[in-house]
Amino acid sequence: MSITDPAHRTPDHPRARRLRPGWLLAALATALLMAGCGGDISDLERYVERTKQRPGGEIEPIPEIPPRKPSSTRATSVIPSTAP
Repeated sequence: MSITDPAHRTPDHPRARRLRPGWLLAALATALLMAGCGGDISDLERYVERTKQRPGGEIEPIPEIPPRKPSSTRATSVIPSTAP
């Protein structure tokens, strides 16, 4: 039976029965994890406000990179000769 076969998607298919508890468990776990995402964040908001009130520092400028003198090399000067 292929995945595109409509019988594959019917509730009385053996795989359909096995997947339902897994999906239910995953949905329940997701709901529980998302429940922990809310709550009191007033301490975080106070920290952000204090941080915003501090004076900002100066960022040092990026050092200038001197231009390189163009050069050319020959492959024979890089690869050692294997001639006797």
